[in-house]
Amino acid sequence: MNKYYFCPMKKPKKSIVFKILKITGITIGSILLLMFLIPILFPGKIAEEVKSFANNKLNGELNFKEANLSFFNHFPSLTLTLTDFSVKGSAPYQNETLLSANEVAFGINVRSLLFDKKVNIDKIYVSKALINVKVNAKGEANYNVYISEDETPKKEDPNTSSLKLEKIAIENSHIIYDDKSTKILIDANGFNYVGNGDLDKAIFDLYTEADIEDFDFTYDGEQYLKNKKVNADLITKINTNSLAFVFEQNNLKINKLPVEFKGKFDFLSNGYDMDFNIKSEDSKLKDFFTAMPPHYVKWLDKTKVKGSTDLLLTLKGKYIASKNQKPDLAFNMKIRDGFINYNEASFPASNIFLNFDTKLPSLDTEKLQINLDSIFFNVDKDYFKAIVKTVGLSKPKISARIQSKIDLAKMDKALGLQNMDFRGVLNMDIRSEGIYDKKNSRIPVTNGKISLITGYVKSIYYPNPIKNINVLATVSDKAGTVKDLKVNIHNASFLFEEKPIYVKARLDNFENIKYDIRAKGELNLDRIYKVFSRKGLDLQGYIFADVAFKGSQDDAMKGNYKNLDNSGTLRLRNIKTTSEYLPKPFIINQGTFIFNQDKMNFHFFSASYGKSDFKMSGYLQNVIDFALTDKAVLKGNFTLKSDYINVDEFMSNINADKTSETKQIDNKPVAAPAASGVVVIPPNFDIQFDATANKVNFQELALEKVIGNMLISNGKLVMKNNSFDIIGSNVKMDITYQNETPQKAAFDFKVLAKNFDVKRAYNEVKMFREMASAAENAEGIISLDYKVAGKLDANMQPIYPSIVGGGVLSVKNVKMKGFKMFGAVSQKTGRDAIKNPDVTKVDIKTKIKNNIITIERFKFKVAGFRPRIEGQTSFDGALNIKMRLGLPPFGIIGIPMKITGTKDNPKVSLGRQSEDLKETDYESQAPAETTKPLIPTK
Repeated sequence: MNKYYFCPMKKPKKSIVFKILKITGITIGSILLLMFLIPILFPGKIAEEVKSFANNKLNGELNFKEANLSFFNHFPSLTLTLTDFSVKGSAPYQNETLLSANEVAFGINVRSLLFDKKVNIDKIYVSKALINVKVNAKGEANYNVYISEDETPKKEDPNTSSLKLEKIAIENSHIIYDDKSTKILIDANGFNYVGNGDLDKAIFDLYTEADIEDFDFTYDGEQYLKNKKVNADLITKINTNSLAFVFEQNNLKINKLPVEFKGKFDFLSNGYDMDFNIKSEDSKLKDFFTAMPPHYVKWLDKTKVKGSTDLLLTLKGKYIASKNQKPDLAFNMKIRDGFINYNEASFPASNIFLNFDTKLPSLDTEKLQINLDSIFFNVDKDYFKAIVKTVGLSKPKISARIQSKIDLAKMDKALGLQNMDFRGVLNMDIRSEGIYDKKNSRIPVTNGKISLITGYVKSIYYPNPIKNINVLATVSDKAGTVKDLKVNIHNASFLFEEKPIYVKARLDNFENIKYDIRAKGELNLDRIYKVFSRKGLDLQGYIFADVAFKGSQDDAMKGNYKNLDNSGTLRLRNIKTTSEYLPKPFIINQGTFIFNQDKMNFHFFSASYGKSDFKMSGYLQNVIDFALTDKAVLKGNFTLKSDYINVDEFMSNINADKTSETKQIDNKPVAAPAASGVVVIPPNFDIQFDATANKVNFQELALEKVIGNMLISNGKLVMKNNSFDIIGSNVKMDITYQNETPQKAAFDFKVLAKNFDVKRAYNEVKMFREMASAAENAEGIISLDYKVAGKLDANMQPIYPSIVGGGVLSVKNVKMKGFKMFGAVSQKTGRDAIKNPDVTKVDIKTKIKNNIITIERFKFKVAGFRPRIEGQTSFDGALNIKMRLGLPPFGIIGIPMKITGTKDNPKVSLGRQSEDLKETDYESQAPAETTKPLIPTK
């Protein structure tokens, strides 16, 4: 019997490989096909779902150019890419852009799209964006554009789109964070960010990698970091239920300086709760300088730096603007075994030691604590050491000890000080302990001595130095009062441009100062200024002084001139000053000042400013005491003459671009001008001016034959018997002005103008055209005798409800053409003669109070009619006028009328009864305060 055996044939290896390749190819092909088909099959659904989500979830205007759906923009994610994307911010920044980007892409979860037919956004990509975050002084931010879910749970619609983020990527973007409430400004350019985590969960960890090419940090207008490169590797725990952030592991690098950042940040309903801890421990001192501003980095390239440093910055507490609650800020820095040698100097700065600690509780500068526990360094055998401790700002408690014996030339070379060259031997020994309280005449107990021998200062701005500087000065106060303060400049001298300057001074008892001062020398201001060049200010010209002052404040005040010995001459020539506060340079062409006892007499003083010219003679009294103390009163009397003064040239444009909070007018944002504050009159001036000017120009107002008398005394400006000619009429004016606070002032104004040509005033005086626009077609002669008093706001504008006064407007042969009120009366009565009446010899008396101008009864004749008018109008333009139109021939029979509405839209009706206009009581609406009358009453 035969036996048959079946043996399976072995499949060739080639066919297995082929099958695997076939399956792989079909799979890849299917995937590729799906990648092409999904954007074709679902474009409308995805785009509409994303749009619907944005409209429902964003409380801000969203715009983009076009939408593209593709796997290949951010492979392998399916993304909806919006190009030229922008989102406006939340109120009050709803008209400003929060985010603008070349493109914003939303990653779509493919599984949810295919099987659940639901659009889930799990990734967001932002490219080349500007992220502009703003917070105003009230704490209102522009980023509150996401509409949160209602607290009441709702049944979820399975077909709606949702945001379940797993990744956020930002590429090559620019972030600006401008927070007015905390005074923090952050500017980060070249920002790249990748964040991963289960962002759809209520509590999740966010893993972040970020780098910034240029990072700037500014606090309260002071820039602390500029153009720094930052790298960050962060782990942040986020609780979306309570909006809390915990920074668990955060390693940063600011240029080469390693920084560890930990803490927490919670959003409260009315602010923030924060606890930040930023430190760098046992870091290299050289790495610290890499985090400094750019000019330090350039300096570092030529400098050998050794040593270690510890840094610690903390910010802890709640910030609630409405409660004025702020966190505590603290900073600590230590340097050990420091060493600095610039450009291989012969003697380096070595043994650098620093303990610096500062605290700012509640961000309140009055609680500022500075503890410079010690600073020390050597240059060769020389040294500098100091301990300085202060508590408070306006009345600081001070404890200081400063000692040095150092060759400035060696120190200059060792540290590589930029722009300036110093030489000489500086010796200091100063001890100070106590409270500085200017108001109560207290200063720390002090004993100090400063000596500079053969000093030398040269800058890069001017080729010649100030040399041979020798100063020996002592200061002493054993009792801690200004009465016991003694300052003695034994000898001070220097040489500049081969011309010597000498000063010697002794000052005792700053409560009743005794002085002995001698000075002699000549200065070229233009040249010496360039040594200490300062942006925004320029000086030119020559000063020659040969003066000696000796005496006491008490003798000067009591007129004991025999005890004074003040004499000498001060000459000025071609002094040219340029300041950012004045558009043009002010030039003192020449001036000679002769000192004689308590007076400083002005001789041959002439000056110019733009097209304006000034010549002045007179004197100042009590100059020395005024210059040395705060309590002395500067007295004076001057005669000023000018051919031409252009007031417009003095108006600075420095604040032209400053604006305050944005206001809404007609539903459009309009920036209100920033309040500049009222003009503050110095309280310790007692100076009188008698001025005459042939011509004065002020805002297209051409004044001629200006004569004025002005007194500045006790913080008040009084102008009496002032007169000038304008458009052929002589005007007399008295003005009293006094600032009550830096934001409010009081004024008292009296004007008498006779035989004023209305037509010429309208054509030639811009201010008259703006205030009396209805007088465009009027002709004739008027006179004005009026007096008003009131308050001015921080923009030097009248507060109308505060104005009180009255006077008479005298009308003489005036043709009142185009006045809308008379036009309305004419239309109502059918009497054309009333439309453009001719008024002759009428005195119109009015009174002003509580924003209302009350017109007393007056009457006149016109074309046989006899109108009689009385009533009210307001500064807002409201009308409440009662009129009786007396009919010809004698006006015995009349038609009673009332005119209401506004000056631009008057409404005329028959009858007598009308409601008084609503008054605005300034005293009731103004905050409670204590004010003094401008002119004292008995």
